[in-house]
This record gives sequence, C-alpha cells and structure tokens, in this order.
Amino acid sequence: MAFNATGDVSEDGDHQALDLHYYYNRGDITFKYRYIDLSRDFREVQACVASGRCPDLEVKNQRNALHIGYAQDKWNYYLEATFAATDTIGNTSQSVKAFAPGASYHYGPGWIYLEYLWQDGFINRFGDVGEGDFESLYISFDFYY
Repeated sequence: MAFNATGDVSEDGDHQALDLHYYYNRGDITFKYRYIDLSRDFREVQACVASGRCPDLEVKNQRNALHIGYAQDKWNYYLEATFAATDTIGNTSQSVKAFAPGASYHYGPGWIYLEYLWQDGFINRFGDVGEGDFESLYISFDFYY
C-alpha cells in the first residue's frame, strides 16, 4: 500500500457502467446485441496513480456488440462484430472495430470451433480504447465426460 505525504491513502475511485442486453431466438436464428457505457475515474485512487499503475484521469467509452447466429443440425455458424469509441480526454484513438466470423461443430462429447478474428483496436486494462491491428485464426475443441 502506498501513502501520500500526510499518511492518508485514498483507494476510492468512481467506476460505473450501463450494460444493456438484447437476445432474440427464433427457430435456427439467434440475434444478440449489447451496449456498454463505461466510466472509470482513477483520479482518487491515489496509491495506484502514485505508483504509475493507473492513469490519472477519467476513462469513458461506449461499446456495441452484435452476434448473429444460425444453427443447422450439429453446426452453428455466426458473425460477431464489436465497435468501441472513447470519450476520454486526451485519448486520440479513433473508433475501433472487430469482426469474428466462425463456426462450431458438436461432435458428440464436445465441440470443435473455427473462428477468424480481425480487429483494428482493443480495450486496455483500464477500460479505454486503443488502436492496433490484429488478425488471428483459432481452431479449438473441448469435450465433456
């Protein structure tokens, strides 16, 4: 724990979010939407800011996520898209987005997943938006016994 010159420590930050979900399923079609409005104020978290582990500012952003899925026998096909924009003072990042088309197959005791991810940004550990290019192909499986 870090202390300031008077010996007092403040670890009281202000963190709040609005998180709305919408889910629709009809037959083989699934639709999901999520909206997040985030505000995290680190200015009062003195020990964290003093140590350089936290930014000395208020982080603000909005995020939107969309999932469209289609099920056919043992297969599931989907497209997921996310968008994020920052309102943090001093953050010059543009709106960022990510797209992830994929499929999964139920082979009996588990699932096989195939997904491609492309994104031009990220959400950092403080909850703010940053820019950066990333692409990846994921192939994974799981099983239950």
